[in-house]
Amino acid sequence: MPIHSVGIISKPRKRELEHIIPDLLDWLRQRGVQALLDRETASSLGAELQILAQAVRAGCRWCDVEIETAERLEPGALRKALAPARLLISAHDFRGLPPRLPSLVRRLERSGASAVKLAATCGTLRDVRRLLALARGRRDFVAIPMGDTGDAPRLLALREGSALAYATMARAIAPGQLPLGAMQQVYRLSRRFGPSAGGPARGTRVYGVIGDPIAHSLSPLMHNAAFAARGLNAIYLPFRVRDLRDFIEAVRAFGISGFSVTLPHKQRVLEYLDGCDSLAAEIGAVNTVQVRGGNRLYGYNTDYAGVLHAIERRVPLAASRVLLLGAGGSARAVAFALANAGATVVIWARRQAQAREARRASSPSTTSPPRAARCFTRRGSPSCTRSSPASCFATASSPFS
Repeated sequence: MPIHSVGIISKPRKRELEHIIPDLLDWLRQRGVQALLDRETASSLGAELQILAQAVRAGCRWCDVEIETAERLEPGALRKALAPARLLISAHDFRGLPPRLPSLVRRLERSGASAVKLAATCGTLRDVRRLLALARGRRDFVAIPMGDTGDAPRLLALREGSALAYATMARAIAPGQLPLGAMQQVYRLSRRFGPSAGGPARGTRVYGVIGDPIAHSLSPLMHNAAFAARGLNAIYLPFRVRDLRDFIEAVRAFGISGFSVTLPHKQRVLEYLDGCDSLAAEIGAVNTVQVRGGNRLYGYNTDYAGVLHAIERRVPLAASRVLLLGAGGSARAVAFALANAGATVVIWARRQAQAREARRASSPSTTSPPRAARCFTRRGSPSCTRSSPASCFATASSPFS
């Protein structure tokens, strides 16, 4: 099912609205798109209802009304004023997740809504889980996890049952909001996901990449393109992870099938694994985690094979002397791969202890330890160690579709 565009009018003057609303709705109708008006401009109840009523006369099928506005009128009066449009009654909390979620949902439902929306800032994935649990098993609930935890929470909302996911045509108007282009081009939400023609569903397998920062990652673009090309019922999401334990708990709760690992978690993630490939254990860093049996985490390191594949065909490593900049998780795997291939590796890093640890990790287990590290000790100088030879959209079941 195609992505449904949502027209949001933001702070024009009333006289401008008389021209903007009909033109906007006509533009949407020409493209076969239904419209929902989210009114955020009027300074009084009467002015707000006038704007919404004008949108309904112009063909708007849904009106998004804040709970504070809805409670100032009898439910029947609000429905009559905006008929034949249906009402989406919404609540927003930019401070955090409201403490009494069930009572807030009941308050929304008492307001005469055809569907309800709850948007809240989620500081952790634990908060995201609590919010999205409200949408599970319903067709008339829109859950919007706001915040800077990456694109994943908003897209997981669709999989968990949220009837809508909001996107922006230009700049974001809420924390964490995705551009419409990203929904179409990166996540390909208009394609089929198994039996679902309306975006990811509960049967959609979830994969991802974790790190901090993570917005720059090209992994979602590449993996989702591959899933689409193969017709796989799967989606790949970026998770901005500050608290690794919080994410590990979410793996089981959201049924995540596997994830890639980037900085700063490649070494620390080892603490949370149930098992580990012997090569990854020897390197001391993991960049790929497979979830087995729904809850067992097994780690691998593919950086090792990746660097050898990229370099061996071009450079005779056994006769090479290599300068490696950095001593993080990827650098450990690269140093290990190069040293095992016979290269002499010099590690240049800001932190002397981390550089020495990477040198030890790069020593092939079948050889004697490398020569002692050669380190610069002047303040502000990097450490250098040397080693001998030794990695808005509507769901199909949504009332908005």
